[in-house]
Amino acid sequence: MKIAFLTDKLNLTPEEAQQFWPVYNQYNDKVQELRKKRRLDGKDVKQNLDDLSDKEIEQSIENDLTYRQKELDLQKEYNAKFKAVLPIKKVAKLYNAEEQFKMVLLNKLKDKRTPPEPPQ
Repeated sequence: MKIAFLTDKLNLTPEEAQQFWPVYNQYNDKVQELRKKRRLDGKDVKQNLDDLSDKEIEQSIENDLTYRQKELDLQKEYNAKFKAVLPIKKVAKLYNAEEQFKMVLLNKLKDKRTPPEPPQ
């Protein structure tokens, strides 16, 4: 679904698509891996927050900030790689399309959680 959405929004030429998708897939895999590690590391802290010492909580916050910095570093690294395979306007469209896609997903989730109104 995301691939179709991005393809539509970016309007890639066949040549651009051939160069872009391997780079984007590699980027996406690395971001997902990093986010998974962040969730796993933070899971115990969230579940046991009241049982942790201040030092353990402080370390957890530092770890979370480190993960955020790693993700930002990854975004900067891949921004350069995206610019190497796409014109800058399409790189900007990529970032906009990713945000739009997140909103589409959030709206779909919201719609699933909202119970239908009873018929009148």
